[in-house]
Amino acid sequence: MTDAKKSHFGDGSAKIVKCKALQLATFCDAIFIEGPNMPILRVTLVLLVLGGLAGCGMLKDAPVAEPVAEPRAVEVAADDPACAYFYFLWGKNAELHQNFDEAREAYEKALICDAGAAQIMQSLGVLLLRMGQVEEGVAQLDKFLELRPEETRLRAMTAKLLLDLGRKEEAMRRLEELRRLEPDDMRVLLMQASVLAMDQQWDEAEKVLAPLISQADRPEAYVLLARMQRQQRRYEQALAAYERALLIGRNPEFVLELAGLHQEFQYLDRAILLYEELLQQDPRHERALLGMVQACLASDQAGRAAAEATRFRREARPGTEFDLALARIFLQGRELPQARKILQRMLRKADLPEARFLLAIILAEQQELEAALGQLSRIPAQVPEYTRAVLLRGRIHIARGESGRAIETLYELVRAGSAESDVYALLISLLQREQRGEEAEQLLLQAMEDRPDDHDLRYEYGMLLERQGRRDEALKAMEELIGRNPEHAGALNYVGYSWADANLHLELALEYIQRALALDPDNGYIRDSLGWVYYRLGRYPLARRELEKSLEVLGSDPYIQDHLGDVYRQLGLREQAREQYRKAVEQFEEESERVRVRAKLEALDQEG
Repeated sequence: MTDAKKSHFGDGSAKIVKCKALQLATFCDAIFIEGPNMPILRVTLVLLVLGGLAGCGMLKDAPVAEPVAEPRAVEVAADDPACAYFYFLWGKNAELHQNFDEAREAYEKALICDAGAAQIMQSLGVLLLRMGQVEEGVAQLDKFLELRPEETRLRAMTAKLLLDLGRKEEAMRRLEELRRLEPDDMRVLLMQASVLAMDQQWDEAEKVLAPLISQADRPEAYVLLARMQRQQRRYEQALAAYERALLIGRNPEFVLELAGLHQEFQYLDRAILLYEELLQQDPRHERALLGMVQACLASDQAGRAAAEATRFRREARPGTEFDLALARIFLQGRELPQARKILQRMLRKADLPEARFLLAIILAEQQELEAALGQLSRIPAQVPEYTRAVLLRGRIHIARGESGRAIETLYELVRAGSAESDVYALLISLLQREQRGEEAEQLLLQAMEDRPDDHDLRYEYGMLLERQGRRDEALKAMEELIGRNPEHAGALNYVGYSWADANLHLELALEYIQRALALDPDNGYIRDSLGWVYYRLGRYPLARRELEKSLEVLGSDPYIQDHLGDVYRQLGLREQAREQYRKAVEQFEEESERVRVRAKLEALDQEG
C-alpha cells in the first residue's frame, strides 16, 4: 500500500457531533442550513417553547458555566412560601441578566424555602440546561414531572434531551409513557415519529405516522414522511409527500423544503420556479434568494445569480449574516470575483474576522499569496476563525515551498492547545517530509495522552505507523481505535482494506468496509475498498459495480484503475482491462508501481 493510497483513508473519518445546548423552537420547525449549502435540510425534532416561564420563554445559547467546586453555604428558612417567592424573583432577575451562577444559587435557596414548589423546580431545570449541565437539568425536570405528570410538552423535551445524551431506550420509554397519557394527541404521535426518524428507524416511524396520514390528513405528517424519504434518497416518494402537504396548505417553509429537494437531486429548473414563487410572495425572503443564487450558479446562470443578488441587496437591504452567506455561495460556485467584491465591501464597513478569512481563501485561490497572508495576520487569536486562519497560513507557506515556516506556524496551534486532528495530520506529514519522523511520533503520542478521547488523533497515529512501514503496529492501533469507537469510518476502512489486500479474514473485512461505507456513503476510496474485497472473494460482478462507482466519484485514481483492470481481466474483458492498466501506468508516480502494472499488461499480451 503506497502513500497515495494511504492518504485517502482519512477522507472517511466519522466525526462525532456532541450535543451543544438545548434549542427550543416552534414544533417541527426543521429548516436547518448546514454551512453554505443551503438546500441540505436534515430530519430533526425541535420541540415546543415552554409556556408559563417568565423570563425564560426565549432561550438563547449561553456560555457554559463551570460547575461550582464546593457546595454553597445556604442559610434560609424551610417551608416559607414568602422566602421562596423572594429567591425565585431574585433568580429570575439574575437569569434575565445572564448571571446564571447567581440565578442557580437563588433557585436552590428558593427550593429550600419551599421544597415542593413545582414552578421553581422547572425554572432550575431549564436554567441548568442553559448552562450546558444537561444531566443535572434532566434530573431536576424529572422531579418537576413527578409533581406535574400532565406537562406533556416538558416530558417530550426531556425525552429529546435523553436522546441527545445517547440514552435512546430511556428516551423512547418516556415517549411511550407520553403516548399513553395523550393517546389522542396527534402532536405526540408526530414527536414519536420524529424521534424514530432521528434514529433512522424508518419503518417504525412510518407506522406511527400512518394514522396521522390516513385519518387526520395532517400536512406536518406528510412533510416528516418526505424528510424521511429524502434521507433515504427516495426522490419520487419524497416529492409526492411534499406535494400532498402543499395541497392541504401552501406553507412557505414547506415550499422552501421542496425547492431544496429539487436542488439536491439536480432538478434545478423546478427549484428556481419555487424560489421565484417565494420571492414573489415575500421579496425579502433571504433563504429563498440564497437558494435561487445557488441554483442559478449550479445551472451555469452566473449572470442571473449576480443580478438577483444585486437586486435583492438594493431592495431588501439585508444584514451581515446574509452577505456572508451570499459570499460563501459565490465562493462555493467558483464565482470568486463576485464573492471578493461582497467581502471587500463588508470589510470597508467593519472589521469582520469571518469575512477576512473568506477573503483570504479567495486571494490564495487567485495566487495572491502575500495579500492572503496579510488578511490572515489581522485575525485575532480570540475569535473562532483564528484556528482556521493559522491552518490556512500553514498551507500558504507550503504552497510557497516554505516548509519550515509552515511547521512553525502550525506549532502555534499546538502550543495554544487549539490544534484539531487535521492540524496534526498536516504537521505530521510536514515533519516526515523534513525527515523528522521521531519528532512527529512523539508529538502525536503527547497529543493522545493529553486528549485520550480524540479518536481522530489515534487514527492519525495509525497512519503515521503505516507510513513508517510499521504495518503490524498500524493495524493493531486501528483495531484498538475500532474497539474505542466502532463507528470510525476511517479505521474500519483501513482494517478492512488491509485484510483484503493480504487476503485475510475476508468476510469480516467485507463487514468492516460495508459499515464504513454506511457511515460515509459518498467516499469513493471506501467504495474502492469494497470493490477490492469483493474481488478477493471472487464476486467479480459486484467488484466491477463498486469500482466503476468509485471512479465515477473520484474521476481517476491509478490504484482504482489497477483494481478495475484486475476485475475486467477476471471477467474476460481484456480490452477494458488493458485500458485501465494503461491509465494506471500513466498516472503512477512511483516507478515500482509502473513496473508492477506493466507486467500485468505483458501477461495480458501473452494470453492473446
